[in-house]
Amino acid sequence: MSKIKNIYFTSTVRAGAGLLGRILNASDQISLSHAILNFCRFYLNKYEPLSKNLNKLLDEAYYRLKFRFNVIIDKKKISQNLKTQKLNHSTLYKEILISIFEKQISKKTIYVGDKEANAWEYFDQ
Repeated sequence: MSKIKNIYFTSTVRAGAGLLGRILNASDQISLSHAILNFCRFYLNKYEPLSKNLNKLLDEAYYRLKFRFNVIIDKKKISQNLKTQKLNHSTLYKEILISIFEKQISKKTIYVGDKEANAWEYFDQ
C-alpha cells in the first residue's frame, strides 16, 4: 500500500465538488471521501510536534470518525505503518485515509483522498 498516493481537493461551497468527487470515485483507482476526515480543519499543525503527539491526534481522529460517521480506523496499524516512513502531515493524512478505505482498496487503487470545503486558507500562497 505504500505506492498509494494521496489526493486533497477543496472548493467553495456549492461549486460542484461533490459531483466531481462522485465522478472520481467511479474509478476503481480512486477512493475519495467527502468531508469526512477534514484533515486541515481538525489536525493540521494542531498536534506539534507530531512525534510526541501522534497518539493524541489518532485518538481524536478515531473518536471523531467513529461517533460522527460510524467509521472505524485502526490506530495501531496507522502507527505501525508510520514507523517505516518519514512522519509528517502528508504521510499521516495518507495512512488515515488508507485506514478509512481499507475494505474498499484494491490492487488497482492508486489514490486515496478527501474533499474539504473552503480549506485553501490552511496553505501558504
